[in-house]
Amino acid sequence: MRNRLRFFLGLFFAIGLLAGTQIAPNAANAQDATPASQNDGGTGIGVFEDDRILGDLDAPVTIVEYSSMTCPHCAAFHNGAYDDVVKEYIDTGKARLIYRDLPWNGLAFRAALVSRCLPEKRYFPFVKRIFSTQAEWTKQEEAGLIQLASLAGVNAVKYRECIEDKAEQEKILLRRQQALEELKVSGTPYFFINGEAVNGARSIDAFRKVIDRALSDAGVE
Repeated sequence: MRNRLRFFLGLFFAIGLLAGTQIAPNAANAQDATPASQNDGGTGIGVFEDDRILGDLDAPVTIVEYSSMTCPHCAAFHNGAYDDVVKEYIDTGKARLIYRDLPWNGLAFRAALVSRCLPEKRYFPFVKRIFSTQAEWTKQEEAGLIQLASLAGVNAVKYRECIEDKAEQEKILLRRQQALEELKVSGTPYFFINGEAVNGARSIDAFRKVIDRALSDAGVE
């Protein structure tokens, strides 16, 4: 009975998001979760099997990002400090970035589902394109997303398969529920840098301060 209740709760919220309903911060899929790596401790830095990770898996600093693909503040980060964070910390092996979707509306939910359909090596380039062209494709709503997906090789048939993938829907909703209820994420973008919460699209100097402190705490010069 409990599993059936979880299933219908997840289905309800997935239908609401796919229909374009704006989902309140406390409305999420109620399920249990076990991270693949039990090093979370309530700090948001545990690694799950379905996580999308950019960088060295053994990097001393873990940056967990919660974002919504239609969020302008998230786009501001990806079109601003993101490139410097990648160049200075991820490409050098000092940090890894774990990207997790926290969609606030149906369009963001569909964008997340489409992005997760792509092969791993094409995932982060597509996410980058999502944010770099956000102001353009969101004006056309789903038609804009379909066109963007087609440029990444996702045709109309594949697009429909992606957004109707129940397993991927549940994964996104589960991470969303954990972020809101367990980690108390209050908006997007929201980051955990080795467990330290950083809220909002900060400047590269602000990110450097937190990341460098985490490196120092980890004994890395």
